[in-house]
Amino acid sequence: MKQSIATPYGELFFVGKCSNIELKAELRGLELLMRVVQSSKVWEIDCSHSTPVVCSTDPGPQISIDVFQCIIGKLVENNAHLNVYMDLRRVCVLKKPSAVNTPITDSIVSLVLLGNAGWPLESTPGTMTEKSIEIEESGIYSEMKIHLRVEDRIEMKRISDSLVLLNYHDALVSIGRLSRRWYVCKGWSLATILQFTEPLRNQINDTLLSTYLRQPNEPTDVLFLKQSGMSAHECSSAVATDGQPVSV
Repeated sequence: MKQSIATPYGELFFVGKCSNIELKAELRGLELLMRVVQSSKVWEIDCSHSTPVVCSTDPGPQISIDVFQCIIGKLVENNAHLNVYMDLRRVCVLKKPSAVNTPITDSIVSLVLLGNAGWPLESTPGTMTEKSIEIEESGIYSEMKIHLRVEDRIEMKRISDSLVLLNYHDALVSIGRLSRRWYVCKGWSLATILQFTEPLRNQINDTLLSTYLRQPNEPTDVLFLKQSGMSAHECSSAVATDGQPVSV
């Protein structure tokens, strides 16, 4: 049986039976959700699709939530999964077990409020960790008044992917290569480069880093992949001992 429910955000169509009590609860939740989104600085409602989509506007991967599909899945199939996409890629986001009997729109509101709070890593679903990390890094880089070119962002993404796959050697080689380019071509100071790459380097423990630096891909990697407790002077001395200039 096909049903159609009029809402301020378009027609909600679905096939099957559902509880009128649950439907009314979802519609009330929908009103709350849209008020929260409309008052937010990092979310917007995209009504250009067949159903309303709530989209993030902050840095990092764009988060999109297909609101009507979430509601239909919960009402008709009792599906506790949220229809969430990160840069058009579906990610698994599940309602908390403690909220299994609450409207799914409540869970969407919680996700939107999480975005308003800046996607804190400890509260963000594990499948959306990439969003948390990029938000955190963007804040650091913004404070430093540093602007990345397209090729820099591509290289940073490649490094992040290597870290996710635990390819630490490839990540270290890439960090060294990127650092040399910034040092030679942009004229950035060593301190700026080290501060900029710190979020990436912190994901690699000192033992792995020490192993790599015993036989680095480039001698100058010792300069740009400074270990904890190693001074800039010690790094410079290590490079000078090798006798080779910094090259891209």
